[in-house]
Amino acid sequence: MKPNGTLICNVIASGGFKDQFSKKIDNTLRSVFHHMGRHVVNSTSNITDSDVGNIIYSYVKQSGDFGVYTDQKMSHMYD
Repeated sequence: MKPNGTLICNVIASGGFKDQFSKKIDNTLRSVFHHMGRHVVNSTSNITDSDVGNIIYSYVKQSGDFGVYTDQKMSHMYD
């Protein structure tokens, strides 16, 4: 994927991630595209095991090393 490239997927699966397909597709996308956004689109607020609907995944590839947050080593503490 190119720097600043965007990926948007519409997956039709279980909104409650109760079946194997839903779990596997979610695990696969999240393992390949770290920090991927996910939005379950459902017309009701109660998701049951059998509900199937749209799950929107979005990802933007950002270049650069952003590091890892640590409470004791923030750069502003050394300025």
